[in-house]
Amino acid sequence: MESIIELLQQVPAAAWSAIVAAILTSGIAFLGVSYTNRENRKRMVSQHEHERSLRKDELVRERAEELYVFVKKWCSTMISDCSGQLIPDSILRFSSAATGEMPPLNA
Repeated sequence: MESIIELLQQVPAAAWSAIVAAILTSGIAFLGVSYTNRENRKRMVSQHEHERSLRKDELVRERAEELYVFVKKWCSTMISDCSGQLIPDSILRFSSAATGEMPPLNA
């Protein structure tokens, strides 16, 4: 133990100042890099959430467009299939839409 202390006492002051400066600057650099990494990670997470939200909105929009197309085709098919068909009246008999017969409004 005494030999280590004697060895350390033989190191010149200029070397000690260089060692302290190297330790201090490396510590400051490490803190700077840690801070930068933390802030970059926050930005990346925020950007990822934003992109995920955009993808979700785009998916919902695409599904709504698909639904609109299907409903439009269905409505067109139903209208074309039902044209000229007999329409049931409230008293369970059929009158033709072409004759214009009005069913009685008795309840």
